[in-house]
Amino acid sequence: MSGIINSVNINPTGTISQNKTIVKLNVSATAGSSIRISVKNAAGNYYKSSTKTFTSGFEQIKKTFNTTGSFNTSFVIPSVSSADSYVFNIIAVNSEFSSSASTNSKLYTTTITQVLDSVVTFALATNTSSKYTTFPSNITSTQSFLNQSDKSVDLNWTVTAVDSSSAGCLDILRQPTMQDFYVEAGSYTTGLASTAFSNVNEVHFTDTDGHALDGLKVGMKLSEINSVNKISDNLTITEINIKPDPALALSQIVLSGNTSWTGGHVFKFRSYGTDLISYTSGAVLEENTFSVTQEDHTVIVNGSTTENATVRLTTVQGIRGGSDKSIVTGPSITGTTGAPDIYVNNISNYSNKDVVLTATQSVQDKEVLTISGTATTADIALNLKISKYPTLLKTIYFDVDGILISQTT
Repeated sequence: MSGIINSVNINPTGTISQNKTIVKLNVSATAGSSIRISVKNAAGNYYKSSTKTFTSGFEQIKKTFNTTGSFNTSFVIPSVSSADSYVFNIIAVNSEFSSSASTNSKLYTTTITQVLDSVVTFALATNTSSKYTTFPSNITSTQSFLNQSDKSVDLNWTVTAVDSSSAGCLDILRQPTMQDFYVEAGSYTTGLASTAFSNVNEVHFTDTDGHALDGLKVGMKLSEINSVNKISDNLTITEINIKPDPALALSQIVLSGNTSWTGGHVFKFRSYGTDLISYTSGAVLEENTFSVTQEDHTVIVNGSTTENATVRLTTVQGIRGGSDKSIVTGPSITGTTGAPDIYVNNISNYSNKDVVLTATQSVQDKEVLTISGTATTADIALNLKISKYPTLLKTIYFDVDGILISQTT
């Protein structure tokens, strides 16, 4: 009389993390039952009990139940750097699975999927990299795919202006918002090759199956045309029309303004803000506390001056000319009744480090002056909540151009 395999229990099942995992197997059967167990990964390699590794060549575990009882064993699933899957097959020999153990009386099969941790990388970005020294390092946040609970992330960066006559100072334009974050939304090649288009806002793309514009959404911003930066044009997608003329293998986007290109050129887009980032990457972000700040800094007078608006300093880096930019205070700095605050009106000679103030002053050599309102550096502090991590490795950029300007005039 053939035996009956009453139950099969595997733990864990379904989806496991990228880390090393011990999978436990328990089989209960009556006397006379016999089973064969094999485990195969996605590469087609089989589990070898002697080495506890997956290698080429078929192998199986054989077990015969001389008495009614249970059989316990385990399998070491290794840590991986790319996703994998494992098919567990248990074959009944001279016995059968009960209907509660398997829908197939001769075979029990299940698959365990091993997924990578969700990793998001946060990086600073600018379209004017020549105006900044090297940006600080990227910041990564990792969450197990199996633990998608909210996670708070701190992004703290200090950015520095280059020492130059045109860009030696950072000035805060406004405070950061979620709209300053973006992800790259992909590249799309225009149709109608070699045809020149000038100052139009309707762009056509070759589309044979209706999926050429998959990944695009209204609101995304045009960032490049054939490697030429277009962010400053501030053009966004206002319409997406999939094959409006069925007779033509073309789909169309409509931009918020006109641009020029040649058919065959590659368009790139960015997804700015919470909704579009989620659409493109799957990540769900929420703002907690955002700020960009600067500290007052000091400069030293290089040579005394009497009743003169021009003052020579030991450095002019971190100073921006303008009637409401860099405020100057010091022991000898005096304002007027109508204009109590003294500003740097302009930097008259960057090499000589000469500045022109908004009122004449008499200052002493080596007098220490304090500059407020602008600086060489700015501290960006962003605390946000990740409610959902992207399904794939993804870089989320923070665009500093919306909150800072690096220039001296």
